[in-house]
Amino acid sequence: MRIRYSYKSLILCALFFAQHTYSANVCLQLTGLNGNLLSQVRNRLSSLSIIDANEDNMDATDYRFKSLLNEAVREELRTLGYYSPIIYFELQRSSDNQHYTIITHVNPGKQTIIAGVNVVLHGDACYDLDYQQLVDVSKKELGTVLNHTLYYQFKTGLSELALSKGYFNAKFEKSNLNISPPRYQAYWDIHFNSGKRYRFGKLRFHGAQICEDYLQKIGSIINFGDPYNANLLSSLQNRLIASNWFESVVISPDLEKVTSGSKDNILNIDARVKPQLHNQIKSSIGYTLNLGLQLKTTWDKTWLNKYGHSIKTIINLQVPEQAIEMQYKVPFVRDYREQYYMLQGGFNRCNLNNIEYNSVALNLMHYKHLSNSWQHAINLRGSITHFPIQSNDDYTTILVYPSILIEYMRTSNGLMPTIVNKQHYSVSVSNTAWNSDITFLIWQIHNVWIRTLVNKHRFIMSSNIGWIDTRSLELVPPSIRFFAGGYQSIRGYKYQSISPKNNYGKLNGALKLALGSLEYQQQIADKLWGTFFIDSGEAVNDITQNNIKTGTGIGIRWESPAGLIRFDIARPLADKHEHGLQLYIGLGSAL
Repeated sequence: MRIRYSYKSLILCALFFAQHTYSANVCLQLTGLNGNLLSQVRNRLSSLSIIDANEDNMDATDYRFKSLLNEAVREELRTLGYYSPIIYFELQRSSDNQHYTIITHVNPGKQTIIAGVNVVLHGDACYDLDYQQLVDVSKKELGTVLNHTLYYQFKTGLSELALSKGYFNAKFEKSNLNISPPRYQAYWDIHFNSGKRYRFGKLRFHGAQICEDYLQKIGSIINFGDPYNANLLSSLQNRLIASNWFESVVISPDLEKVTSGSKDNILNIDARVKPQLHNQIKSSIGYTLNLGLQLKTTWDKTWLNKYGHSIKTIINLQVPEQAIEMQYKVPFVRDYREQYYMLQGGFNRCNLNNIEYNSVALNLMHYKHLSNSWQHAINLRGSITHFPIQSNDDYTTILVYPSILIEYMRTSNGLMPTIVNKQHYSVSVSNTAWNSDITFLIWQIHNVWIRTLVNKHRFIMSSNIGWIDTRSLELVPPSIRFFAGGYQSIRGYKYQSISPKNNYGKLNGALKLALGSLEYQQQIADKLWGTFFIDSGEAVNDITQNNIKTGTGIGIRWESPAGLIRFDIARPLADKHEHGLQLYIGLGSAL
């Protein structure tokens, strides 16, 4: 290995400044080591300071530098279990005496083996399974090569576990790493006294605008008298943040009894919260060639009263379709799992691709957040939809239908998350038996999968499958039927322009839907990504009739200060009837 020193880099470089106008360039060459030994010693030497010297006294400088090198190499080898290395140096000068090379020859010698491990626990930790597992791990070190880092990591593990599990008076009564260089043997000798384990006391909230009784229900995972566990505090903090009532949440034990030396082992828990902004307004904007400007605004009143009720208003505006929806949320907590009831009401008006309808809907939902990122919702929905049927006569359909939705969502943070796993499964049922105008069964599956390689290559795969089983297709409202085309469907085609047509040549909507998309994104600058994609699928009434449409294109993703900006341009692939380009511009996440 050869390392060249330079003044600019300031790493393992002895650039000896002369008192006159020139300097001597000194290099180090290290031999006799390889693998992990070479890497560790090299990292250690890289931290050496620059040595100033007079060019007329290079021999003295060489001696001082070799002494420094000798000590640094020996220190690093000792941490890896080599206590008897043989080190000698060789100084080479260039023909003009302006360049020097110090060759360090190293023979690491014989390894030091751990000949004994003695870890003794005192206090309540003697009965703690986690500590017993740590002691079992230490026994596996017997007969292995000594490594100082592993020894100190083990000690750190004992201390960190004490803080995590409430052994706040823990201390090392003895912690010796004994070395016998002549025998090439080492011995661990650790006596750790955990003291008593503290237990949970009262859970106290400070600064909350939500009633105490309700917050105590959320905090029911922490019970008075249970052994202290920092993981439970972290879980409680996450639940309080997920409620969206608080801007910040800090949870900590009251350690006054610990510092005062009290014999009482009950610790009260303080949860200091800062209320969330009462009103939050978010907007996103997009543009496509056939739909024009699209605007979505969400007004969220995060809490209305001390019971945590909230209201959200969502407005979607675009030339062919306008919609407004209001949501009233009533939270309910049981068994410390997030649940709520929601009453939703909305109006939707659409006039797109000769598809016209006006719809008013009311929905009652019970939502429950399950473990491991799963959640489900049970809905009872009623709607009144006015629309023309195939004979061009106006028709009004009144529907009452329950539905079940199950979702899974796992994602990393950021505007461009590196990992996303999103799954959506839903089933809806309508029947004339409960005075709904028509009978149908609808199920739908939608998945999105994102992975990122080397932080620069992002792959996105998505699928969307839907099925309507009914004998009264023309009475099914257009808002429920399936259409394809446009962003998040098949790019290259106009929005909702793909579906079977009726006898009058108008789009009629489909009973079956199958969509798939594959997208590759590559980072081309700090906040800029280029993308290539291909979308394919069909919306048909009979799956035996092949009518697959495919679109492909390129795009840009910019992580701007205002949010993620999306720009895509696409065209149909191998389509005799469609040849034009479609442009898509959007602001905000596409998930």
